[in-house]
This record gives sequence, structure tokens and C-alpha cells, in this order.
Amino acid sequence: MKAGYLKLLVLNKLLKEDLTGYDLILNVSSYFEKKPSPGSMYPLLNELLKNKHIKVREDGRKKIYSITPVGKTYLQELIFDHETLMVKHLDLMSELLSLVYPKKEKHTCTLLTDTASKLKKLMCCPKR
Repeated sequence: MKAGYLKLLVLNKLLKEDLTGYDLILNVSSYFEKKPSPGSMYPLLNELLKNKHIKVREDGRKKIYSITPVGKTYLQELIFDHETLMVKHLDLMSELLSLVYPKKEKHTCTLLTDTASKLKKLMCCPKR
């Protein structure tokens, strides 16, 4: 699960600004319990480079990464995939909560169902 989110976060950060690998580690670390290791970040960057989702330029000893037009399209696909998965998870959680807490947690189930409905609407009419 973490690897999929790491790719999503890296591309999202590079959409906003060009960053070094180290800066990417620092920028995405707030989304995880532990900051990503260089052993997970740099192979991901190499994969993204190989697939032309990002490009790199050198500034002295630093490698600065930026997203490409192909990477922007790929990021949109990743976002859609993650939204779809999130809706499925919310639907499942709502169903499970209603089974485990049939009367007590009705509000939570309704909240999850409403959230899933809103996400579905957003996915039908993406602002791209």
C-alpha cells in the first residue's frame, strides 16, 4: 500500500515544484509514520525516469527531478485509481460498521456512505 501512495505523492509534489530526491523524502514523510528510506525513494525515481514520467537535471552534485507531460497524465490515472479504491473501501467500511454496530453507529455509517457518494460524483465530473 505504501509504495502506491509514495508514487502518487512524489508525482504530486513534482507537479508543484522541482525537487531533489532528498527533498522528496522530506516532503512526503508527513504522510507516513516513518519517512521513506532512500532504498524506497531512489528505485521509485529510477522507475519513473525509465517510464518517462519524470526527468532529471543536474545542478552541481544535486539531481533535481521534475514531472513530464507523460507523468502528469499518469498522475491523473493514479488519482482516478486511488479514488475508485477509496470509494470501494468506504462502501465496505459502511457495510461492516452497520453489521457490527447496527443501531449505535448509524451516524458513522451515514457519514461514510455520504462521503463515498460525494467521491463518486467528483469522479463522474473530474475537474481536469
